[in-house]
Amino acid sequence: MYDVTGNVSRDIAGVKELIIADMRGKDMELPISTGGPGAGLVGLDHLANLDLDIDFGTDKLSIFSPDHCEGQVVYWTNPASVGIVPMQVGRDFHIRVPVTLDGHAERAIIDTGATYTTFDVREEERVFNLDLGAPNTPERGDLNGDPSLKTYAHRFQTLSFGDVTVRNPEIFIIPHAEGRKADRSVLVGDRTKSEKDRVTVPDMIIGMNVLRKLHIYLAFKEQKMYVSPASAPEAVPSGTQSVGAQPSQ
Repeated sequence: MYDVTGNVSRDIAGVKELIIADMRGKDMELPISTGGPGAGLVGLDHLANLDLDIDFGTDKLSIFSPDHCEGQVVYWTNPASVGIVPMQVGRDFHIRVPVTLDGHAERAIIDTGATYTTFDVREEERVFNLDLGAPNTPERGDLNGDPSLKTYAHRFQTLSFGDVTVRNPEIFIIPHAEGRKADRSVLVGDRTKSEKDRVTVPDMIIGMNVLRKLHIYLAFKEQKMYVSPASAPEAVPSGTQSVGAQPSQ
């Protein structure tokens, strides 16, 4: 396992029982992460055979059977206000979807374990070439507490998922560091490559500062993600505003 700072974990823990909602697994092996929020992360290695419906506006996760007619999943709103985005789930169980950032097509990973939406600095330089450190792209601290990895933030105009658009998203620009600590020794099965060659760094990671504005339905059997603006929170604290995504014009 690799994190965005390049830390590597090759350890596994044996677990006698794992219970998620009504699902129960016994005698399982779970990889030990390099660190992160909470006690751990629930990944798609245990959920990708189901449909997941996540309304971040109301903090509600629903799990459905994938045995349904294709496309017949939108129950929470008018289907005309829902965007449909093709998605792929790789061997690493990451959800990859096409997005459009200020008119530029990008490939992004959906990551509910990421606090912020991030953009790899190499892709940022190729597409936008922003002046890092300028007033509109200020330095915003270190990546996961590593002082050698500076991050910057820029407020883009639009981030679109098909026909649904999040306006004025703040996106962090992060160093290209994910594979920096990978083993460079040649692999036994392919002596032309090392472990480092197998590390794929995503151009974009869609984190919770954007996802909280959305309602997404992940239909893995269909390989589609259905997207709409998130439902209004049940209660909004006094003096604050709820800002959701808007259908693109």
